[in-house]
Parts: sequence; structure tokens; C-alpha cells
Amino acid sequence: MTGGGLVDGHPKLRAEWVRLTSALFFCEWTDRLTPLLHPSPEKFDLLALALVALENHETAMVRGAFLAQFARLAGYGPIPGVRAEVLDAWDFVEPLAAPEAHKVERQVIQFFAPLLNRPLKTLVQGRALQRFLDKPRVGQRR
Repeated sequence: MTGGGLVDGHPKLRAEWVRLTSALFFCEWTDRLTPLLHPSPEKFDLLALALVALENHETAMVRGAFLAQFARLAGYGPIPGVRAEVLDAWDFVEPLAAPEAHKVERQVIQFFAPLLNRPLKTLVQGRALQRFLDKPRVGQRR
């Protein structure tokens, strides 16, 4: 390869913090859980679809769908706490309800945690920022 070009800059992702950090999380997750020098076109295609879906759907649903599909592509299943049909059938067109999406996300991350060797930067930074944003400010009513 001698060069490259930008195909899609995903401007909607950069316009909203939650979508941007979710996109960064997808990229970091894919990078950390794909063996070095072992290309995976299926994982790349999933990442590309997830970034497009993230621009058009509710963030929690897309995160859950991405993680469930990534686990399936990586050859894992069943994952404790995640129904088998979720890994097989869930897509970005008709995602599950948000409560189940959060549950799937939590279960898949816990399942893969031992393989990560260290916490994902995007998860740690995102949680710290959310705690900061949730703190009441002087003169602010809840």
C-alpha cells in the first residue's frame, strides 16, 4: 500500500460526544481483540456497518449489536447471560430494546475482560466524563 483516502468522515459521530466515544470504543475494541497481522475482513465490515448505524440509531442499541456480532465473528458463544439467538440474529436494522442492549453490552464486556489484559481507555474515560457531567453544578437544579 502506498497511500489511502478518506471514504466517509462520519460527521454525525463527531457532532455528539456519546456517539464519538462509542465510535472510538468500537475501534479500540476491534484493534485489541483482533490478532496483530491477521486481517479480518468480516470484523472490518462489522466496524464499518457499526459506524454508519451509530449515526442513525440509538447509541446503546448499536453498542449492544456491535458487541454481540463481534463475539459471534470471533467464534465465541454462548456467552453467559446472553441468549444464543441474540448472537445469531441481532443486526443494526432491527436492534433490541435499550434495556436488553445494555445487558448484552455488560455481559459481552465482562466475558472478554480477561482477554483485554488492561482496561479499554475509551471505557474508562467515558465513565469518568459521565460522572463529571452528572455532578450537580452551583445554581443547577436537578
